[in-house]
Amino acid sequence: MILTTPSGENIEVAEYVKKWGRSASIALLDPTCEIYKSPHIDGVIGYRCEAGSAFVFGDPLCEQSVKTQLAQSFDEYCKKNNQNVVYTQVSDEFARWGLEHYKGALVQVGEEFFVDPQNNPTEGADARMLRKKINHAKHEGATVLEYTEHRPDLENEFEQAKNQWLSSRKGPQIYLSNVQLFKDRSSKRWFYALKNNRVVGLCMLNRLELKEGWVLNLLMATPDAPNGTTELLVVSVLDILRNEGCHYLTFGVVTAEDLDPILGLNPFTSWCAKKAFKGAKWIFNLDGRRKYWEKYKPQGESSHVLFTRNKISLCDVLGLMKAMNVKL
Repeated sequence: MILTTPSGENIEVAEYVKKWGRSASIALLDPTCEIYKSPHIDGVIGYRCEAGSAFVFGDPLCEQSVKTQLAQSFDEYCKKNNQNVVYTQVSDEFARWGLEHYKGALVQVGEEFFVDPQNNPTEGADARMLRKKINHAKHEGATVLEYTEHRPDLENEFEQAKNQWLSSRKGPQIYLSNVQLFKDRSSKRWFYALKNNRVVGLCMLNRLELKEGWVLNLLMATPDAPNGTTELLVVSVLDILRNEGCHYLTFGVVTAEDLDPILGLNPFTSWCAKKAFKGAKWIFNLDGRRKYWEKYKPQGESSHVLFTRNKISLCDVLGLMKAMNVKL
């Protein structure tokens, strides 16, 4: 995806995501995401403008040695446009630097779940339910293949399956980016589940060279897919990555049990934030997402929201909801 920066420069955003990205960086591939690039630093920052603030997705994408310089360059750009800056889903290292630099507020909202594919999550007594789901899907006739050849007919089936899945989703939703299966192809891999020669599930990976691994960008099953189809997809992908010698696959950020720690906010605001967080977890069933991924025995790295001010207003909350594509 080629975008034009505020300075008028055309850049290939997908290459920055591939080279320097983490799981949150896939948001930069969405057309609704704006891109900042300093004229003096090789790197980009992806953000969405809502309610007078720029909501940034993940750490700045650049060499580690110039990450804080790029962040400060972006700050100056936003000040000229009278915009506040809020960083979402940032690493612990960048979050700690930001708290000290901005004297703002820092909230740990979740963990980035990732696995080493060399470890097999189907082994052990605690994996009995996972094995049961996978065996059920296989018994129902589901098989998993990787899409490696250019076949427009099969891509059309993928799109149809995606649309069926999207149409079947009910209730409140949160998502980083819209599903774009075949844009920025060079950094992607696709796996699909078949039953009776029909596509009933999809899994898409994006390359993360910084981690020498992949982020699981999309995982879905159609409404008529056998129970256990998504589990079969994930385990099949892990098997393939294991055989390739890969040591990193991230599932993205899952919510924390509670907002802890909260740094830089007064006690009343912290109390309100925790209450709102619990309400959001219930409305969006965020614990269900965490429970689903835990069956693959992941490790976790803390993920934070960094406010460059030490006050959070209602506009900040509403802006964050819009930036995260919250649909009630």
